[in-house]
Amino acid sequence: LAKEEILAKTELRVDQLRKAHTDAKKLLILVHDHPDPDSIASALALRVLLKRNRQTAIIGHFGEKISRPENVAMIDFLEIELENLTPEDLTDFDSIALVDVQPPFFGGALSDIKVDSVIDHHPQVSNYEVNFSEIKTEEGATSTILTKYLRAAQVDISERLATALLYGIKTDTVSLNRDANPDDVEAFTYLYPNANLGLLRRIERAEIPPAEVKCFGQALADHWISNGVFFVNLGRVKREYLIPKMADLGIQVKGVEWSVAFGILGNSHLVISVRNVGYIKSAGRLVREMFAEIGSAGGHRSAAKAVIPLSKMRKILGRASQIHIKKWLTKQFSDALKEPPEQEKR
Repeated sequence: LAKEEILAKTELRVDQLRKAHTDAKKLLILVHDHPDPDSIASALALRVLLKRNRQTAIIGHFGEKISRPENVAMIDFLEIELENLTPEDLTDFDSIALVDVQPPFFGGALSDIKVDSVIDHHPQVSNYEVNFSEIKTEEGATSTILTKYLRAAQVDISERLATALLYGIKTDTVSLNRDANPDDVEAFTYLYPNANLGLLRRIERAEIPPAEVKCFGQALADHWISNGVFFVNLGRVKREYLIPKMADLGIQVKGVEWSVAFGILGNSHLVISVRNVGYIKSAGRLVREMFAEIGSAGGHRSAAKAVIPLSKMRKILGRASQIHIKKWLTKQFSDALKEPPEQEKR
């Protein structure tokens, strides 16, 4: 009975979602500035769920061109078109849907723009008005939510879409090892037989340019461990994806409970990627408490990210040199992690 009730509720939600966009001649499915496999797969799934095509539903993002090798391989091998947009382009669309992101993420870019739907698994950021909202923080991936919707609507999931959704769940939950729940496992199990596993392996083994291999060596030359926290400074980086890669590597070091990788992207922002072992204080909550007032910050229990303008760092430190930033971040995290875990506070 419980399963039948859940299915009926999901079917109703699908109907409500479709009605939110039913009159739109040209729909924009907008993902965050740095599209990852979960957001890309979810956007593709939403387009299929809404019975639209590349002409009537554009998948777009702000920000720079996608550069992470696996993500480039995903959109190339699965032939997914993502358009690089500016906020000024939004007036070209009659309806906007957000997947794997919420309106406040974009700052003022959406302040005068009506968003019709939001589907996300990140924590609710703040109050905002939309016709349809599905925020499921218990899910490990937005791809899981869309898989449930597709199944409830009895939509045939093609091999291409199954491969994308499987990869979305796999990457966001680190192969079901991070922030995954039974829904993620069920969606993964359902998609697995229909996915192209050979193609998935090719995507996961995407080529890394030789010039970028040097960055890993340089980064490892500037790392330190303090009270169970692995810190690594990548210095100035051209490719943001190198920062979370180093954070993932750091959490594998013996005796480490937290991993903090950071670097300066271009000449404008400090990017911080945080990982933990999963059973301690929430990484997402930690970075929001530490950095939300000076930049954008958020994430999940065991993975989080913060982006801080260098102009803010100069105001705080007087200058934004790597030495000053290293000392400041080490102290900030050391102080924040001295506080008792959440369960002890209650």
